[in-house]
Amino acid sequence: MLGSFPSKLKTTQDKLFAKLPVDKIVVWAYTIWIIPFFIGSLTLFGLYMSKEISLVLRVIGVIGLGISVLATSRFDKSTIMAYLWGLFSALIAVMSREYYLFDIALLMIAARSVDLRRLLKAFLVVTTILTSLTVGSAILNIIESPVFTTATRIRYALGFNWPSFLPHLFFFFTMSVVVVKKERFNHYWVIGFWTLNAIVYLFTDTRNAFYLSTLFLVFVWLFNTVAFFKKWVIKFSPLLIFSFVLASLSIILVSLFYDRVAVLEKVNLVLSNRLHLANNAFHEFGVTALGRPIKMIGNVSLHMEPSIKHGKYNYVDSAYIQILVIHGWLYFGMLITLLTLALRYLLSVKSYYWFFALVFVAIHAMVDPQLLMMWYSPLLLVVGKVFNGKGDSLSS
Repeated sequence: MLGSFPSKLKTTQDKLFAKLPVDKIVVWAYTIWIIPFFIGSLTLFGLYMSKEISLVLRVIGVIGLGISVLATSRFDKSTIMAYLWGLFSALIAVMSREYYLFDIALLMIAARSVDLRRLLKAFLVVTTILTSLTVGSAILNIIESPVFTTATRIRYALGFNWPSFLPHLFFFFTMSVVVVKKERFNHYWVIGFWTLNAIVYLFTDTRNAFYLSTLFLVFVWLFNTVAFFKKWVIKFSPLLIFSFVLASLSIILVSLFYDRVAVLEKVNLVLSNRLHLANNAFHEFGVTALGRPIKMIGNVSLHMEPSIKHGKYNYVDSAYIQILVIHGWLYFGMLITLLTLALRYLLSVKSYYWFFALVFVAIHAMVDPQLLMMWYSPLLLVVGKVFNGKGDSLSS
């Protein structure tokens, strides 16, 4: 009697969703969902977008994703694990009051049974349009284009809330284009993207994104043009499966003990005091199992909210340490495990471009906070394939 329940559930489900275009629903849901997050979180257009419109767009996106998850759910181990991840993410979202964590989990689960390249292309289209509108509007003085100056730096935000937002976005944009183009990303593409990268750097003076984008472009050029290099990299790529584990542990340990090693104190200065702020976060907030709400006050908060005193700055740039402190060690451990499994999956299906892009994401997350921010990048959606019992594959 009990054994017949899964088959009855599947029959009912098939009747309800038989002709549902799941791929299209996920793509459009992600597209609609990303718009309010992109505008509200990154650009000065967010000042003109009402909370009601933003919420409506987000809800439409979440409903679409929810329908696609129901349509592709099966009474099997993979689906159960996916639902447990979604429920646990919802719990942590409530505990930390960062409710977008549930959206992120739903995006990952919805992406498990669709062609991820379609999601990448949707991201590229939306990002190209919104970035062009933002930068163009700033140049034409339609929206504000603040200039941030210090004794040694002049930085232009180009319509974004902070000068570093555009270069980090371009870093993820570059990797997404490479994943889509693959071996067709030839030296002309490399030169073009590096030129754009250099222009963005000249205006925004954001070093980390510029250096990592340059390294990634050089890596892709060598991978696509030097046969020996490609063969050697693929041979040793299994060593990189634990990139997220090693990167996260490294920055945590360095941040905890940086003030006891003279060399690391110099590294802290090079990283604009990032290690010191991370160290302070561990001492001030500590680490809990399920996380807790913590107000991270950074440059954007100080700029947008004049009532906050400058001495209150406590922003931790490392994504790993932010997740550990705000979302708790249980969520941190599960996320790093899923990312490691995703890297293993990508290597198993020989999706090398996506694999190496995620390796660069692992490095980037050591000193920058965008790891879980899906409005910067859809690359983490490959985690959904971990929850796919059918073993869908990507081409390399």
